[in-house]
Amino acid sequence: MDAFLNLEAAILLFFQEHVRVGFLSLILTFLTVLADRGILCIAVCLVLIAVKKTRYRGITVLCCLGLAFLFNNIILKNLIDRPRPYELFSWLETVGSLPPDSSFPSGHACSCFATAYGIRKSFRGKTWLVYIPASLIAVGRVYEGVHFPSDVIVGAILGTLFAMAAYRLRIRYLHFPKTE
Repeated sequence: MDAFLNLEAAILLFFQEHVRVGFLSLILTFLTVLADRGILCIAVCLVLIAVKKTRYRGITVLCCLGLAFLFNNIILKNLIDRPRPYELFSWLETVGSLPPDSSFPSGHACSCFATAYGIRKSFRGKTWLVYIPASLIAVGRVYEGVHFPSDVIVGAILGTLFAMAAYRLRIRYLHFPKTE
């Protein structure tokens, strides 16, 4: 286990010493602030729900986000209660504000990937592009020094898995009109 923690510390140190630059800090911090408390993901859902043509798709995306939030942020984070990297490594400098909750799994990564999956399943076309901001937000959490790499990787995987489950439950139990 020490070897794994050392690998994660090495990645955090690499980000701190070789990747952090002013303009990138501004961009990634801005994106993660937008995603704080799921604001960006909720806003996307509300916009989709507000437009009559995409209302049922928005409800589907909201179901994906809701299930991911419930299991990730309410249950797993409190059950696992992993300390943040800056709490373990005194040498780690953070960018942006310090989150008050525990580290594992990343709520930002989970919610963004759950939302991205819901959009991808609900719409056709080049919707894979929604994974670009989701990935930037997830990587931004490591960049800022507030998450271990494993936090965001597992958060992204869990967000996708929870969204898959929510999508299947929505298909099975919530029957929307065939107009969409």
